[in-house]
Amino acid sequence: MTRPRDLPHGESGLEFRWHKRCWWRRKAGCPRRSFTEQIPQIPAGARLTGQLRDTAGRRIRDAGSTVIQAARDLHLS
Repeated sequence: MTRPRDLPHGESGLEFRWHKRCWWRRKAGCPRRSFTEQIPQIPAGARLTGQLRDTAGRRIRDAGSTVIQAARDLHLS
């Protein structure tokens, strides 16, 4: 299970949980023995959704927010 962070919603926020399937390869010569599901918005190993990353970038680029202010507003470290 993975819990990538997404945009805050409401006062209490949301917790996103994704029960990913893990796949194994049976071929002995395959260099990559296992891997997990991924989608474009949440690639393997991502801790943030694409939507959250894009929003943070737009706040800095378009809204003139500082990096620190955008991080505070979106509850990022």
